[in-house]
Amino acid sequence: MKQFLKLLLILIPGFPLSIFILKFTSFFAPFVLILALWFLLFLIASITEKRQTVKIILFNLAAIMLILGCFEAYFWRVEVDRLTYHQPPASPHRIEGKKYDTVYDDILGYVLRKNSTRTVTSYYN
Repeated sequence: MKQFLKLLLILIPGFPLSIFILKFTSFFAPFVLILALWFLLFLIASITEKRQTVKIILFNLAAIMLILGCFEAYFWRVEVDRLTYHQPPASPHRIEGKKYDTVYDDILGYVLRKNSTRTVTSYYN
C-alpha cells in the first residue's frame, strides 16, 4: 500500500500540470511539452519503484510517451513548414471577364451564364 501511495504522489501532479499547459501557456506545441512531462513522471516513477513488474510497466509507458512526443514534434514541424514556407506557385492562367458570372447546375455544379464570355490566357516561361 505504501508503494502504491508513493507512485500516486509521483503521477498525480501530471494531471493539473497538463491542464495548466493546455489552458494557460502560449507554448507553440503544447502536446510535446505534455508528453515530455508524462515521460519524465513515468521515468521517475519507474526508477523509484521497487517491484520489478511495475518497474517494467512504468518504463514501457515512459518509452511510449517519449515516442509519442517525438512523433507529435515531427508532425507539428511538418505541418507548420507546409503552412508557412511552401506557398504554391502562382497559376500561369489569367482569366478575364466577370469572375462570378456563374449559375448552379445539377450535373456540372457551377456553369457560366448563357451569353457570358471569359477569356483564359496561359503564360509559360
